[in-house]
Amino acid sequence: MYADAEALDSANPIFPSNLSAAQYEVGGYSACAHAILRAWSRKPDPALVAKLSTRLAKALCHAAQAGTLPASKVEEHASTMSAIEEAGKQSAGPDHSDNDQAWLLWHRIQADLKDHNQLCHEAKVRLSRLPIFRGTP
Repeated sequence: MYADAEALDSANPIFPSNLSAAQYEVGGYSACAHAILRAWSRKPDPALVAKLSTRLAKALCHAAQAGTLPASKVEEHASTMSAIEEAGKQSAGPDHSDNDQAWLLWHRIQADLKDHNQLCHEAKVRLSRLPIFRGTP
């Protein structure tokens, strides 16, 4: 429904924002992030920016932890995500602790993502070195 509404009014940021909220609630974190990026490109008002900023940080965290967020997409949209983060800090008003915490967590996870492939390889090596115990016949 939200996708249809977004197609009908391609200038309104509310529809991709609503779609991002729905995707977030059902666990479609990568799709949520993409919908937020579309909403951002439509110049949302400051109140909506604050919500989008926090939701984006949380969606990125969940998508990265679920393994559904390709590093290439993070790199491709890094400047836009930074702009959303900064705009969210300015738009969130006096109580922006939820936004700050979400982005702090994302930056920690993002730092770990860079080492993800190496860590996966090391884990597989450690697993292959575990002894195999066989039960008694």
